[in-house]
Amino acid sequence: MKTTRLRHLLVIASLLFAPGCSPRETTPLPPSGPHGGPLADVGSRKYALEFLLDRTEGHLTLHTLDARAAEAIRTGSEGLELRVRIGDNPQERFLILAPIANSATGEFAGDTTRYAGDAPWLKTREAVSLNVVEIIIRGRKYRDITGFIPAEN
Repeated sequence: MKTTRLRHLLVIASLLFAPGCSPRETTPLPPSGPHGGPLADVGSRKYALEFLLDRTEGHLTLHTLDARAAEAIRTGSEGLELRVRIGDNPQERFLILAPIANSATGEFAGDTTRYAGDAPWLKTREAVSLNVVEIIIRGRKYRDITGFIPAEN
Protein backbone atom coordinates (compact mmCIF):
# COMPACT_ATOMS: atom_id res chain seq x y z
CA MET A 1 0.00 0.00 0.00
CA LYS A 2 2.81 2.42 0.90
CA THR A 3 4.61 1.57 -2.34
CA THR A 4 1.53 2.37 -4.45
CA ARG A 5 0.98 5.67 -2.64
CA LEU A 6 4.65 6.58 -3.07
CA ARG A 7 4.47 5.80 -6.82
CA HIS A 8 1.43 8.03 -7.20
CA LEU A 9 3.18 10.87 -5.41
CA LEU A 10 6.28 10.46 -7.59
CA VAL A 11 4.21 10.50 -10.79
CA ILE A 12 2.35 13.64 -9.68
CA ALA A 13 5.60 15.35 -8.64
CA SER A 14 7.25 14.50 -11.97
CA LEU A 15 4.33 15.97 -13.89
CA LEU A 16 4.32 19.15 -11.81
CA PHE A 17 8.05 19.77 -11.89
CA ALA A 18 9.06 18.39 -15.28
CA PRO A 19 10.95 20.95 -17.39
CA GLY A 20 9.22 22.38 -20.41
CA CYS A 21 5.68 21.73 -19.26
CA SER A 22 4.57 25.29 -19.78
CA PRO A 23 3.77 26.17 -23.41
CA ARG A 24 4.52 29.83 -22.60
CA GLU A 25 8.17 29.01 -21.98
CA THR A 26 8.65 26.86 -25.08
CA THR A 27 6.68 28.83 -27.66
CA PRO A 28 8.87 31.54 -29.19
CA LEU A 29 7.42 34.86 -30.23
CA PRO A 30 6.82 35.27 -33.97
CA PRO A 31 9.43 37.40 -35.80
CA SER A 32 7.00 40.34 -35.95
CA GLY A 33 3.57 41.37 -34.71
CA PRO A 34 0.29 41.63 -36.63
CA HIS A 35 1.10 45.24 -37.60
CA GLY A 36 4.60 44.31 -38.85
CA GLY A 37 6.58 45.67 -35.87
CA PRO A 38 9.16 43.97 -33.66
CA LEU A 39 7.93 42.23 -30.50
CA ALA A 40 8.98 42.20 -26.86
CA ASP A 41 8.15 39.44 -24.40
CA VAL A 42 6.16 40.29 -21.26
CA GLY A 43 6.07 37.98 -18.25
CA SER A 44 7.85 34.96 -19.75
CA ARG A 45 5.54 34.55 -22.75
CA LYS A 46 2.34 35.63 -21.02
CA TYR A 47 1.93 38.67 -23.28
CA ALA A 48 3.78 40.59 -25.99
CA LEU A 49 4.31 44.23 -26.92
CA GLU A 50 4.60 45.34 -30.53
CA PHE A 51 6.50 48.53 -31.39
CA LEU A 52 5.82 50.54 -34.54
CA LEU A 53 8.02 53.52 -35.38
CA ASP A 54 7.13 56.08 -38.01
CA ARG A 55 10.62 57.46 -38.55
CA THR A 56 9.42 60.31 -40.79
CA GLU A 57 7.02 61.69 -38.17
CA GLY A 58 8.95 60.61 -35.05
CA HIS A 59 5.84 58.74 -33.89
CA LEU A 60 5.98 55.55 -31.79
CA THR A 61 2.97 53.26 -31.32
CA LEU A 62 2.85 50.34 -28.90
CA HIS A 63 0.27 47.53 -29.15
CA THR A 64 -0.41 45.08 -26.30
CA LEU A 65 -0.96 41.50 -27.46
CA ASP A 66 -1.54 37.97 -26.19
CA ALA A 67 1.26 35.41 -25.83
CA ARG A 68 0.97 34.37 -29.50
CA ALA A 69 1.07 38.05 -30.56
CA ALA A 70 -2.16 37.43 -32.44
CA GLU A 71 -4.90 39.19 -30.46
CA ALA A 72 -5.04 42.56 -28.73
CA ILE A 73 -5.08 42.55 -24.92
CA ARG A 74 -6.45 45.51 -22.96
CA THR A 75 -4.27 46.99 -20.26
CA GLY A 76 -4.91 48.95 -17.09
CA SER A 77 -2.17 51.54 -17.62
CA GLU A 78 -3.18 55.21 -17.90
CA GLY A 79 0.01 55.90 -19.85
CA LEU A 80 3.46 54.37 -20.33
CA GLU A 81 6.90 55.73 -19.54
CA LEU A 82 9.70 54.52 -21.81
CA ARG A 83 13.46 54.87 -21.53
CA VAL A 84 14.90 55.13 -25.04
CA ARG A 85 18.38 54.95 -26.54
CA ILE A 86 19.17 55.82 -30.14
CA GLY A 87 21.90 53.87 -31.95
CA ASP A 88 25.18 53.58 -30.06
CA ASN A 89 24.56 56.79 -28.11
CA PRO A 90 24.57 55.99 -24.37
CA GLN A 91 22.30 58.97 -23.62
CA GLU A 92 18.98 57.76 -22.25
CA ARG A 93 15.89 59.72 -23.25
CA PHE A 94 12.40 59.49 -21.82
CA LEU A 95 9.14 59.23 -23.73
CA ILE A 96 5.58 59.12 -22.42
CA LEU A 97 3.09 57.14 -24.47
CA ALA A 98 -0.55 58.16 -24.07
CA PRO A 99 -3.41 55.67 -24.26
CA ILE A 100 -5.36 55.73 -27.53
CA ALA A 101 -9.12 55.62 -27.10
CA ASN A 102 -11.23 53.75 -29.63
CA SER A 103 -14.97 54.36 -29.51
CA ALA A 104 -15.63 51.48 -31.93
CA THR A 105 -14.22 48.97 -29.41
CA GLY A 106 -15.08 50.90 -26.24
CA GLU A 107 -11.43 51.43 -25.31
CA PHE A 108 -10.42 54.34 -23.09
CA ALA A 109 -7.47 55.40 -20.90
CA GLY A 110 -6.91 52.64 -18.37
CA ASP A 111 -8.59 50.04 -20.62
CA THR A 112 -6.92 50.08 -24.01
CA THR A 113 -4.66 48.05 -26.31
CA ARG A 114 -2.71 50.89 -27.91
CA TYR A 115 -0.42 53.71 -26.79
CA ALA A 116 1.39 56.39 -28.80
CA GLY A 117 3.85 59.24 -28.42
CA ASP A 118 5.96 61.62 -30.48
CA ALA A 119 9.50 62.96 -30.18
CA PRO A 120 11.68 64.72 -32.77
CA TRP A 121 14.65 62.51 -31.85
CA LEU A 122 12.66 59.47 -33.07
CA LYS A 123 13.11 60.79 -36.62
CA THR A 124 16.15 58.59 -37.10
CA ARG A 125 17.37 55.77 -39.29
CA GLU A 126 19.39 54.32 -36.39
CA ALA A 127 18.38 51.41 -34.16
CA VAL A 128 16.14 52.25 -31.22
CA SER A 129 16.41 50.44 -27.86
CA LEU A 130 13.34 50.70 -25.65
CA ASN A 131 12.53 49.91 -22.04
CA VAL A 132 8.93 50.07 -20.83
CA VAL A 133 9.26 51.09 -17.18
CA GLU A 134 5.94 49.53 -16.12
CA ILE A 135 2.73 48.24 -17.67
CA ILE A 136 -0.37 46.80 -16.02
CA ILE A 137 -1.98 43.88 -17.83
CA ARG A 138 -5.00 42.14 -16.34
CA GLY A 139 -4.31 43.66 -12.92
CA ARG A 140 -0.65 42.63 -12.74
CA LYS A 141 2.33 44.97 -13.00
CA TYR A 142 5.21 44.09 -15.31
CA ARG A 143 8.41 46.14 -15.17
CA ASP A 144 11.46 46.77 -17.35
CA ILE A 145 10.27 45.22 -20.60
CA THR A 146 12.94 45.67 -23.24
CA GLY A 147 12.31 46.12 -26.93
CA PHE A 148 14.44 46.82 -29.98
CA ILE A 149 13.68 48.40 -33.33
CA PRO A 150 16.46 47.65 -35.87
CA ALA A 151 18.16 50.38 -37.87
CA GLU A 152 16.64 51.29 -41.18
CA ASN A 153 18.79 50.73 -44.27
